[in-house]
Amino acid sequence: MVAVVLLLQLLLGSVTLAASDITFPCDKMWDVCQNMCYHANCNEQGYDITFDIKPKESKDDEKIESYRRKNSGCEPHPNRCSTIKDHNCDEYPFGTTRRTDKVQASRGNACVVEKHNNAQGALIRKYRNDAPCHGEIPCNVNVVPEYKDQREAKKNMPACFSDCKTNPGNAMTGPNSNHQDGVYRRSLARSPISNQTNTYRLSGGTYVALENGSRNHDTIFVAKTKDEDAFEKAVETLGNIGSSNTTIGSDPFDHILSLLEVETQSVVGPVL
Repeated sequence: MVAVVLLLQLLLGSVTLAASDITFPCDKMWDVCQNMCYHANCNEQGYDITFDIKPKESKDDEKIESYRRKNSGCEPHPNRCSTIKDHNCDEYPFGTTRRTDKVQASRGNACVVEKHNNAQGALIRKYRNDAPCHGEIPCNVNVVPEYKDQREAKKNMPACFSDCKTNPGNAMTGPNSNHQDGVYRRSLARSPISNQTNTYRLSGGTYVALENGSRNHDTIFVAKTKDEDAFEKAVETLGNIGSSNTTIGSDPFDHILSLLEVETQSVVGPVL
């Protein structure tokens, strides 16, 4: 009986499934991380997002993803990033996701290095298709910035959670924004979503920023490359695809996913 009630609650949307932490290696895609941090923290999008559509399997979902990309400012093509050599438009939240709490603030974008965006797109698909989502929707996740070096982590991660006064990149909100000219820069200043964070070490030896609290032994999903050189070559040869491709059927990222594996790691403890 309890199981039936829980199922009904899930179908009606009155229960939110626990979110899984997924990491993105910021030392390898610093501009992508800046964009995610800005829109998550200073553009009211949050780090907790939900995979809720399958554009490769549904025409309706394909239209939803396209609408979201237009709302972020990354569609139609060409966009503002098209004139910058070896760059493309990176959106946040991802086109296949929404804010977990369903509050739709203005989506946003930034012009980032092409291969960095392709690498992010591969990781997104790996998390969505394998652990923790296993191809199921809805799937709630928390986006977690990750660094190999403790010094870089402590230097860069606070900006992901508390600095909304300076703009280290070129982040902008999409065309449906209430901000003048569709531009919302950190220089306008805004209260951050969260500044109660700390740097934590993972069992695999890397460092992440998480909200303060008892996080020891929490599980975090970390996508790792099986062959770093092969992965770097693959994302570079993809060209100007970006983190989203809205054609039903085969995905140009499919052959890259075999170069990735998802590890489950635990939080060892905070870095003092």
